[in-house]
Amino acid sequence: MIAQSALDNVVGKVVEEAKQEILKILESGKMEGEDIIYQAQREAEVEAGKILSSKDRQVESLSRRIIGSAELEARNKSLRLVEDNINKVFENALGKLAKNKPKEYKEAMRKMAAEAVEAVGAKKVILSCNNEDKSLVKGIAKQVSKSIDVSVADKSIVCVGGVKAATADGSIRFDNTLEARLNRMKPTLRKQIAEHFSK
Repeated sequence: MIAQSALDNVVGKVVEEAKQEILKILESGKMEGEDIIYQAQREAEVEAGKILSSKDRQVESLSRRIIGSAELEARNKSLRLVEDNINKVFENALGKLAKNKPKEYKEAMRKMAAEAVEAVGAKKVILSCNNEDKSLVKGIAKQVSKSIDVSVADKSIVCVGGVKAATADGSIRFDNTLEARLNRMKPTLRKQIAEHFSK
């Protein structure tokens, strides 16, 4: 329970910070998108006025095409803005974690290691981690399970934190690094941001 709370706390802080920063940026992007749509409507009205003598259907069709194109452009720009800023915020958060791991990190590592071992689901599991966490993970490996043979790979991996787990033959693998966990959270974060702006 403590480990879950520590993990939720570490990851939750990063996600909440990312979400708040992205919401600010998107609010600005939303206003810019509304300006694009407004300008397109104005252009459509001007174009419609020029061809008023033409058939009403042509005017309506042209107006719809211009507005539709502007709405599509604004939506695409918003999606790019969301994706770019989610990536930037996650990179910044990972950079902060790499420099200064919070006090809850040790408990979070226990939880990530246990989850990875469970996900692999084999009698013998090899954990891999970065060089900095190697001694911590060796201690955790002894505590993970009495019925599973858990060892730590000699070769370090490149990651900010967390672990990767694999069977001895490498046929089953599970990535539970901080980077992988944050990547798995991106769809949820995108959905929360989309829901915020659809209100």
